[in-house]
Amino acid sequence: MHKLTLFSMAILGMISASNSFAGNRLNCTWSSSSNGCFFKNMKLYNQRLVSDMHCAPTSAAMGLSALTFAGLSYYTGSSSSASSSTWTYNKFINKSEIDRIKNFGAAMNTSSTGGTSGHNVKKFRDRERDFPGGSSNLDDAWNVSISNSHIRSLVLDSQAHILTYGHYKEKCSHIGSKKYCSYGRNGGHVIAVNGYYYDANGINITFNDPWNAVVKNRFIEKLPNYTTFSIFGITLDLRPFNSRTYYVYRSGDAVKIIDHINGIKTR
Repeated sequence: MHKLTLFSMAILGMISASNSFAGNRLNCTWSSSSNGCFFKNMKLYNQRLVSDMHCAPTSAAMGLSALTFAGLSYYTGSSSSASSSTWTYNKFINKSEIDRIKNFGAAMNTSSTGGTSGHNVKKFRDRERDFPGGSSNLDDAWNVSISNSHIRSLVLDSQAHILTYGHYKEKCSHIGSKKYCSYGRNGGHVIAVNGYYYDANGINITFNDPWNAVVKNRFIEKLPNYTTFSIFGITLDLRPFNSRTYYVYRSGDAVKIIDHINGIKTR
């Protein structure tokens, strides 16, 4: 019988470890009919089955479903703590849609009357610890331009994300011939990124919206620079995130401005 040297055993151990992570990658599926790439295994869930304020945990459940229903490996064990690496196994796998939403709601400290804080929405990315080779991502609008091309790059990089936007009201006035606009935030909403596609406008993003469980296609746009002006040598910009202010939709003076996007990277 041949004996393995310590060096050989170390090499085999590295190969074994590498194989255990191989293939644990979320890939979008290209659709020639839609001219885009989508997470075809992502489920469409309805927040209103639990409460009107459960958009964040519902979107998180949809985002996680893209990984689990795609067959990615996850850690198993008996701990169901939100800080453990077996939360997905214990609180998500083989659970009903409602229980998945409720379990994420508990992990995110969601209130049926007050919703989920921005800090707690970002807890979705913590689920990276449940997947071998997983890591997390957070892009805040203060630091990153969350545009169509940026979200497309996240999809192509095998990342499952949920996106938070605020309900902003645009208030404009004129000083002389110049128009100045300010933006007040009143609540927000969270949706799950399900892919992208191309049309005559360029790159569009497809979202799973938990409000009544609908799919929405959006062309994300940069908010025009109405508000920049200089006074006494100081330049002011009243857009919420200055030059990195992007929105998913607007109707009149109601603008849905992106706050941040967070998610799980897979490899």
